[in-house]
Amino acid sequence: MEKKLRIALVRRGYSRSGGAEAYLKRLGDGIVKAGHEVQLVTTNEWPEDEWPFGSIKRLGGTTVIGFADELEQVRPQLRCDVLFSLERVWSCDVYRAGDVGTVFTMPGLHAGENSRSH
Repeated sequence: MEKKLRIALVRRGYSRSGGAEAYLKRLGDGIVKAGHEVQLVTTNEWPEDEWPFGSIKRLGGTTVIGFADELEQVRPQLRCDVLFSLERVWSCDVYRAGDVGTVFTMPGLHAGENSRSH
């Protein structure tokens, strides 16, 4: 039996017409359909009814640095196997930069693995 992963997706702010938001919704849907758990880490701008895939952890940081600082503080409470961020934060397992589809992962991290478990 495969391990069920707990994946946290990070996005500061919200735009109804935003491409990043649409991307996260598709990703969240796919994660749930694959049998894993997903939670969204965001600010108060993200409407509750726009995230039917799992729990929402809301952070109060209103600036880039404030959000990153707060995420760093609450990260142990998230108890996630993978932290996937679309924001500049102090640390994450996967970072997606901009709208070009560039994804950076931690060295040595392969699909289905969590570098913290090594």
